[in-house]
Amino acid sequence: YPSIIIVLALVIGAGVLGMMVPRMGELLAESYVELPILTKAMMGFASLLAKALLPGLVAVGLGGFLLLRSMARNPAVKRRWDRFWYSPPLIGRAYAALVNIRFARTLALLVRGGVPLVESLDFAGRATGSPWVEDLLRRESESVRHGSRLSDAVRRIPPLRTSLPGWIEAGEASGDLAGMLECAADRYQRQWDRLVSRGLSVLEPVLVILVGGFVLLVALSILLPILSMNKQLL
Repeated sequence: YPSIIIVLALVIGAGVLGMMVPRMGELLAESYVELPILTKAMMGFASLLAKALLPGLVAVGLGGFLLLRSMARNPAVKRRWDRFWYSPPLIGRAYAALVNIRFARTLALLVRGGVPLVESLDFAGRATGSPWVEDLLRRESESVRHGSRLSDAVRRIPPLRTSLPGWIEAGEASGDLAGMLECAADRYQRQWDRLVSRGLSVLEPVLVILVGGFVLLVALSILLPILSMNKQLL
């Protein structure tokens, strides 16, 4: 929903600023009407947008292509880029919760199915969708192979060390590791739902205010010179 609003606002805004505002300015200039400061500012912004839109899109597309190419060729770049997404406050917590859900559910399924623990860690690391966590789990699987406890190995992985090691310790002590992992996944699922709901509850009114403010500015930039022209005619 927020993505649809953002895309529609950008498309409509580009159309209005690129066609309506400049055309209205030309008509009013031909009528020798003194343009208000707001109208001049919007016309200047529209002119700047028209000049910078295509180069900006090309630059963004080229930058994205080079980044994807660099990540494909160099896994270290891909891991650094993935690690960056854990840093932003709300996005980082939501991403970490999603990674924990994927890891816990996949590992529970594999353990319940009788797959050896070392191989299960490798598969669960791939299922997280996080190259950084996958690389760390690949390293920690070797420590588990040499006798390290699973809870200690998970505790050494930053995105997974919040509460998941405690659930794993309870599973190791009770002999029901798969069941404890599923309980942990359910808890992280609730946390993920709360974070998404909280983020959307903040984002939606902000988008409404921004879009409404933009529409108000465009409307005023068109109406003010028309009202001024009517006063001159009267």
